[in-house]
Amino acid sequence: MQPSDIISLIALVVALAALCISVYQAFVGQRSLEASRRAIKHSLRSTHLTLLPKANFVIYLRTKLEKWIKHLEHATQQMHRAAATEDPHLLVALSEGAPQSAQDIIDRPMYELSPEWLRVLLTCGAQHYYAAVCNFHPLSEFQDADSGFGFTSDLIQRCGKSHFYLKELLSYVDELVPEAYLQCPASIKDEAFLTL
Repeated sequence: MQPSDIISLIALVVALAALCISVYQAFVGQRSLEASRRAIKHSLRSTHLTLLPKANFVIYLRTKLEKWIKHLEHATQQMHRAAATEDPHLLVALSEGAPQSAQDIIDRPMYELSPEWLRVLLTCGAQHYYAAVCNFHPLSEFQDADSGFGFTSDLIQRCGKSHFYLKELLSYVDELVPEAYLQCPASIKDEAFLTL
């Protein structure tokens, strides 16, 4: 055997060893990934069980955030139409469904009974929502194209920014309550299932 054949053979053995090591690393990496997924799923399930007694507050927060997001989407579409058509009636329609003041946004009893971390998310969402809608009532008072329509592009940007932040807040609580709990039939009270 010539020296070049020996070197080629050694290189082949080293390459096979490197390939085996790479396959083993991929196998270990896959198992590690599966273990991480199981740990995350277990952690999420533990979080669900921990939060289940407070699920009504989480559902309230989700409902509020989803309502505010839909309202901002509708208002943005309406402002785009108003700017395109310069129809002052569309500006007047913006104030429909918009809160008159900041006090009209969060129900006090739900706020006071909510856990502290949900209060923070709720008030943060309310501030972002109100930052966008607080000008709907004054804007709806403009009746001519020279005054009211000049503000629509700024308000569209403000609604977009608030919409983004509300979506981000919604992502924090989106999977905190199990879907089975959310879809639970509400026709019979819990007490009806208890023995005497």
